[in-house]
This record gives sequence, C-alpha cells and structure tokens, in this order.
Amino acid sequence: MKKLIALVCALALTLSCTAAFAATLSLGSHTLTIPDSMSEDELTQEDIADDMVCFYYNDDVDFAVYSYPAEGYTLEEIVEETTNDDSYDQMGITTINDVETAYFVESEDSIYYVEYMIIENDTVHSIVFGFADTAANEQVLAIMETLE
Repeated sequence: MKKLIALVCALALTLSCTAAFAATLSLGSHTLTIPDSMSEDELTQEDIADDMVCFYYNDDVDFAVYSYPAEGYTLEEIVEETTNDDSYDQMGITTINDVETAYFVESEDSIYYVEYMIIENDTVHSIVFGFADTAANEQVLAIMETLE
C-alpha cells in the first residue's frame, strides 16, 4: 500500500511538472518551452519590423524574442563590445543545458531586464525578459532552464 501511495504521489508530481509548460518555441535548432501561465500577444507591424518574433506575458514577467543577423559576430565579441556600456549591471557568457548563451542584466526605475542571446548559423536569437519583482526572476530561470 505504501508503494502504491508513493507511486501515485510520484505520478501526480510528474504530471503537475509537465502540465506547467504549454508551448515550445523554436530558436533555430534549439527550443524554449513556454509555461502555460503565459499568454502570447499579437505582434504589431512595428514589432515585426524590429525583428520581434513573439511576445509572451503574465502578471509577473513578460518576454520578447528577437531574431536578426549576427553579421559575423560571436557571443564573445558582442559581450566584449558591450563591456563599456554602463547601462548593464552584469553581463557575461554562460552555458545552459549545453547551449552557450550571452546574458545581460540591467535595472531601470525598479524594472529588471534580463537578456539572453544565442547565435546559430549567423542568426542571433535574443530573449529579453522584463519584470518588476525580483521574485519573478525564478520564473525567468525556470523558462531558461528549458532551453535545449
């Protein structure tokens, strides 16, 4: 009986974890999984002209994905060229699930912005998160941990 209860609890936990994500976003050969708590907004012609691919939001966090030509730049070169930009609180290169990404963090008027960049086949895929409550950073990390 204890084994059956443990099995049911494990199954419920597995289902609740998998049910928390609803959509998969393609970033070249990589993917990012979008939580079902987020809604997708329609893009305007201006958004599309700015290379925005999609925009998702909920009460705590929103994010946009942009795709544009890398023009031969590497992540290292982008970070290096940005080091003199005082608007960023942090920047660097990290690996998430074997995917090399550049990251940039800035805060402005109690709003936090975190940007992750991936370059593949001379295309930059930029994921830009915005949130006001630092607790929402957990949502950002959970989304980015789905990067494959």
